[in-house]
Amino acid sequence: MKLKIWLSIAVFAVSINTIAQSLTIPKLETFYGVNTDHHLIGFSKQYSNGLGYLGFGTISAVGPSVYSDKFFAGPSYTFFDIANTNFSATISPGVWTTGAIYNFPLYPVNYGLATQISYKLSDAYFLRLGLNVNRQNDFNTNTIGFAYSLGERFFPVKKDSTTKKINIAFTYGGNLNGHIFLMETTFSNNLGFHAITLTDVLHPSLGMTDRFYLGPSFTLKEDFLKPFDVSMSLGVHTTGLLYNFPNYPILPASNIKIDYNWKKLIAFSTGAISIPLDGLVYGYLGMCFSI
Repeated sequence: MKLKIWLSIAVFAVSINTIAQSLTIPKLETFYGVNTDHHLIGFSKQYSNGLGYLGFGTISAVGPSVYSDKFFAGPSYTFFDIANTNFSATISPGVWTTGAIYNFPLYPVNYGLATQISYKLSDAYFLRLGLNVNRQNDFNTNTIGFAYSLGERFFPVKKDSTTKKINIAFTYGGNLNGHIFLMETTFSNNLGFHAITLTDVLHPSLGMTDRFYLGPSFTLKEDFLKPFDVSMSLGVHTTGLLYNFPNYPILPASNIKIDYNWKKLIAFSTGAISIPLDGLVYGYLGMCFSI
């Protein structure tokens, strides 16, 4: 009798240990979505039992009167491989707010529900449909885009975590209002930064205010979209590095860029920089050099 009780306790302890180990296996994912009036960039962490959390930020692609920026975060649960297919679904109740910059530090807090359905295209890429709902209509929205799996670590274990690729692009005349200097850094996990200067110095037109942009980016690489790369970022911009010092206005902006990889280190680039609070979108076209 004592032996049977001891064996039962041992089996129960092993089962508890197995469940605990499953909780420690994370899956990191970053995703991008787009709508007719806004962009969305997010990040999620899922464990092998389906529990996790996700968060995202959105920004208007047009004027501020149409769609204001939103920021959402909350716990999540994911249903993997629904009916043994490549589909998975995630549901996340959480909180959202607006104006991460211009409402600081008194943020309005509202409750919402974020959902997504993903279709596995490869081990790393997923087609993603997102739907966010709330009884307040200004949070009800949907996006379609891509998700990229980072694996179990933010930086891959067997790959370098330093800079993998630096692109420098300069366009002059591609935008009739001025010229644009862009530097893009891409790390081994496909994440990186966009740094952009917009100016009309030495340009026939005086239609562009000097602006300086910086934002984290996500890149869909050439091995998936040959011969193209697509990168997008959500960030901030400011003006007047001299006459506004040290009180710089920090305002939201976004950038999306498409590269046609012509040679190993040379690409033709086109893109658009959205400045929603001013209701402006600057398109550009030029060459992109990798170093």
